[in-house]
Amino acid sequence: MGAAKRPGRPWADAHGTCKEINELVLILRDWLDTSNVSVARLHRLLTPEHFGGDVPAPWRLNKQLNGVGLTWELVEAVADVCFPHESGQQAADRLELIRPLWVAAGAAPTPVSASTDAAYELVEAQKGTIAALEDLNRVRQAFEVSEQARLQALQVATVLFTLLGQAQAQVARLTRRLDEVQAVADSEPAEVQMTSGRLVRAQRQTDDLRLQLIRAEAERDRAQQVADLAARQIMYLEAELRERGHDTEDGGRLTSDADLVFGPPVDAADDDALDQVDAVLRKARDVLDREHEVVQEAAEDIGWRDAEGQHAAGRVIPGQAIGMGATGLGDGLSGTTPENLLTGEDASADVIPPAAFPLSNILEGTLDQIEGIGSAGLTGLPTGFKDLDSLTDGLHPGQLIILAGAPSMGKSTLAQDILRSVSISQGLPSVLFTLEQSRNEVVMRLLSAECRVGLHHMRSGKMTDEDWTRLARRMPDVNAAPLYIQDGGLSSFTELRSHARQLRARNGIRLIVVDALHLLTYDLRSVDSQFEEISEIARQLKLLAAELEVPVIAVSQLNRGPERRTDVTPTLADLRASGTPENNADLVVLLHREDAYDKESPRAGEADLIIAKHRQGPTGVITVVFQGHYSRFVDMP
Repeated sequence: MGAAKRPGRPWADAHGTCKEINELVLILRDWLDTSNVSVARLHRLLTPEHFGGDVPAPWRLNKQLNGVGLTWELVEAVADVCFPHESGQQAADRLELIRPLWVAAGAAPTPVSASTDAAYELVEAQKGTIAALEDLNRVRQAFEVSEQARLQALQVATVLFTLLGQAQAQVARLTRRLDEVQAVADSEPAEVQMTSGRLVRAQRQTDDLRLQLIRAEAERDRAQQVADLAARQIMYLEAELRERGHDTEDGGRLTSDADLVFGPPVDAADDDALDQVDAVLRKARDVLDREHEVVQEAAEDIGWRDAEGQHAAGRVIPGQAIGMGATGLGDGLSGTTPENLLTGEDASADVIPPAAFPLSNILEGTLDQIEGIGSAGLTGLPTGFKDLDSLTDGLHPGQLIILAGAPSMGKSTLAQDILRSVSISQGLPSVLFTLEQSRNEVVMRLLSAECRVGLHHMRSGKMTDEDWTRLARRMPDVNAAPLYIQDGGLSSFTELRSHARQLRARNGIRLIVVDALHLLTYDLRSVDSQFEEISEIARQLKLLAAELEVPVIAVSQLNRGPERRTDVTPTLADLRASGTPENNADLVVLLHREDAYDKESPRAGEADLIIAKHRQGPTGVITVVFQGHYSRFVDMP
């Protein structure tokens, strides 16, 4: 047994503490080889239910499959993965045949050359600890460097943003002066030429400032991506070292010598002011060029893939790959510098390439996913509404869901119902970024919905004994829910994205809700119109969903279109700033209640969830019950 291992990937010798363990190891390897299941695939297919807790890390699985620390739970898990279609009796019989080996290993083990195996295990443990410590030091240095680069880029962006406003004012002032000079009949040609030259120079500086501001913001985002990836790897390595019994408090820290110092804001006129702007631009370019190279090296240190798809030297630690998709600059940040345009080989070498996978590498995982869907039931996050889950199969990673409706229709309530389903009912981490309500208001609504206590009772302070009893009954579950709420303090989408990345890395959030889309600004720089701003935010939310591999729900308002029609039922065209939001969305749900327009409607208390767009399936209308006094929607009885 074990001889059927695929060529080029032989098993190492078994190093169990007794012959019985080594025989079990050979049986497990034979199962894996027969079923064509690699250790990596085995790790992907294992679930916490197999172990009654967390799935062992890949390195620990390898050790156990070498006989070191083998557990009966792993034996059962391998049987379950390798023979998923066996009946319960067949599985029990298979395990019963090998159970005597496990019993003998615990009761009367047959010894092997203990000294050799003990020495092997000690050496391997020491090698693993040393490698993990070296990786931790390297990743911590990368984190410090990228974080310092992010702060530098942020400082540059702040200064450039201020300077851009002053440069625009300078252009306006020189334009007025040129008009005044040209309006005088006997004006000197030299004065006209000098003023015109200064105006052209000021306009060129304004354009250059815009370019450098975009570049600084992109460098800041890029450094944030590298820092987030490094933070995730630090958590992984520290956990590995704790399992090995090593203290991780003392680790290598790298201090950066980055030193960007700008002088006072430029407010002088004419040539002196223009000379100072040029000096600041030169310094900004130098700093951004330097920080770009520093972050490039840090990214390579923590698992960068080059153009050929090969990893950089060193061990690759689990973590999300970084890319340039969210920056909006395409072929390289340094290309925004007029004196440093990237062309040819230099341009392609300076970009973080997206990971591309051959179809043959993807096919096996896709077939496994298709096979698993039939027995797994709901594959996405449950929304709490049976008909909606049946139509959409839940909310899936990478999806952007637009939840829209007219004012006071219950959009925020519906979004919070989905949050309750994910975090309170299922115990999965989620986050709500709310710009409309305070966190206390949100929690009050959640308690009202979850405990069935009238919201007006809470707000008026007229709680009855029955209300307090219901509250106390559900409070332990509500209190234990891994739900995070961020209210206010978000001046731009960039800050929201930064918070989301940190929550994903540190708390493993599975769902992001943004309430509401129209209240979020894209960034500190000005945008020509709200249409352009909402369109760009929607596009970036879709990219964020794909980057973090979580569904993102964005609450949005409808425009006034339905109010001008006889039929007030909303359509896709009624989305505020209609165009890009629904184009980027995978799922668009329009919320409509007839009794919001007609109090005497025979459908009072009912609400329609209009699935106006569904990229992965059918559209339709789902009717639910609106219980406004409890601030919630529920399934139709």
